Amino acid sequence: RNGVLRAAMSRGKAAPNMCIIGCGRVDGQPQILVGHHDDDIVSLTAYQQAREAVGKGKGKFGAVRKRQEQRALSQCRGAISAWVAALSQLFEDMPPEPGMFDVVIIDEASQAGVEASILHYLAPTVIVIGDDKQVAPTNIRVNVGDLMSLVRSYLSRIAENLRTIYTRREASFFDQAKLRSLPITLREHFRCVPEIIQFSNEQFYKPAGKSLIPLRQTGTDRLPPLPHTYVENGYRRGPVNPPEADAVVEAVCRCVDDPA
Repeated sequence: RNGVLRAAMSRGKAAPNMCIIGCGRVDGQPQILVGHHDDDIVSLTAYQQAREAVGKGKGKFGAVRKRQEQRALSQCRGAISAWVAALSQLFEDMPPEPGMFDVVIIDEASQAGVEASILHYLAPTVIVIGDDKQVAPTNIRVNVGDLMSLVRSYLSRIAENLRTIYTRREASFFDQAKLRSLPITLREHFRCVPEIIQFSNEQFYKPAGKSLIPLRQTGTDRLPPLPHTYVENGYRRGPVNPPEADAVVEAVCRCVDDPA
């Protein structure tokens, strides 16, 4: 469970109590930064020690150690201004309470499904960050009939145009947020080289009336980001071009075997 939960703290209690949720992988060990009152340091140190004692959470006293860790966390939570956690493991260390945070920020919300709705229980303000052009939730094993039955039983008080989305197993938390407020598009893009994000622009963003601005600077000695390779004797078998697929596999194998 390395990196499930991290804490970012500031001196004093002026900052709001905030939780930042990641729907992808959250890396790094729990962090304790000095700059608090003595009581806070004692509580934080006790939590860190309790967490280390849990280990893999197995064995005769695994459940007992886990409860000790949760109690230690509840005693030091007020000393920490911002928590960073993965949505899938948020409550392993932190039992849910209504309004336990002032603000919750969820990143990669297009990858989160209906289970992320509990974030509204945790804070009066939820800031949703995501991109509906990216990966959607993969709830293919969920029975749509069961979803419809649950919606009829428990969400009948919600307006129909707001509750219908809960019957779609591919709907994301980002989709839910778009029903309730207009999204603000962040157009500046820092991660990809211009050629890569230009491909995304042409395929996804420009048809929707948007365009991302690449800001990453690259050197003159870089590898070509989008080399074109012509494959002879290509043909389609349904949606698949077998010679092109074979060429891609061969190219990947060459890259893996290349010591450079």
